[in-house]
Amino acid sequence: MRCPHLEIMFDYLGEHDYDHDNVSIAVPRYNCIAWAAGENHRRWWPADWDTVTFYWPPHLPRQPLGKETLENFVRAFESLGYNSHFGDNFGPPKQARSSDLRGNR
Repeated sequence: MRCPHLEIMFDYLGEHDYDHDNVSIAVPRYNCIAWAAGENHRRWWPADWDTVTFYWPPHLPRQPLGKETLENFVRAFESLGYNSHFGDNFGPPKQARSSDLRGNR
């Protein structure tokens, strides 16, 4: 399934940058970050504009729309026990997949 809404949101995410067949199954409260974190009962996003709709680990900063950082997402997954293979080479956020992270979960 192609995610054009995310391609529009993230300048560096294009139609050919991810496997359209290897995406999570949509649920009523679907959110790719939550799915990659192993949850589908709440939506994850570091939204500083909506702290009710979106969960974000309380020890991490919330960020303005369009100013989200990959480092913040990586830190969220590290707090769940994942190990990053990004090193310190943080770029713009892309569609999250659990296969992008190596974990001991």
